[in-house]
Amino acid sequence: SITKKINSFALDTSSPEAARQALNYLLADLARWLYRHILSSDTMIGKMSSISADEEDPFAFCEKYKTGVELIDTEHRRLFEIIHDTNDLIHAELLHDKYDKIMEILASLKDYTEFHFNDEEELMKRISYPGLEAQKHAHATFIERLVDIDLNTLDEIDNDQQAYLLDLINFLIGWLSNHILASDKKLGEYVRNNNIL
Repeated sequence: SITKKINSFALDTSSPEAARQALNYLLADLARWLYRHILSSDTMIGKMSSISADEEDPFAFCEKYKTGVELIDTEHRRLFEIIHDTNDLIHAELLHDKYDKIMEILASLKDYTEFHFNDEEELMKRISYPGLEAQKHAHATFIERLVDIDLNTLDEIDNDQQAYLLDLINFLIGWLSNHILASDKKLGEYVRNNNIL
């Protein structure tokens, strides 16, 4: 995509100002692309290449993410499966046009996270969990981000599918792992400490 843009660039030589403006647009596009490419594609390549065969799969639900609350752990496991599906899609080299699959993953992710967040919030209400409001805020922010992705970036998704998928998976795994380790683990501790469930 970026190679095509550079190769098709034609400098507007009608005036020095037009030439300057054309170059500025090209440089701005290149800077945006490079920034996104390093933060998504290259960062993910670095993460994947640093994982040896005996290390855990970064997209797998493992022991460190368990809260001890069966309902929450089961639903978190499903969220990790969706992220794993996204990773599989990134590496599906024989599938050239991934747009429809991206839309399926986004729809599945939105539906399941709303379902999971509702279950989690209902549980927190039932047990009078003091961190309920903070959790609700974090959940709403995550859903907003998914809705925003789906509605406002459709053209970008279609034009640069691989970069979009890498951005998406970085966001998903980063947010989910941080949220579980920083917030949901506290809910598990609250349940254990108060002998609930």
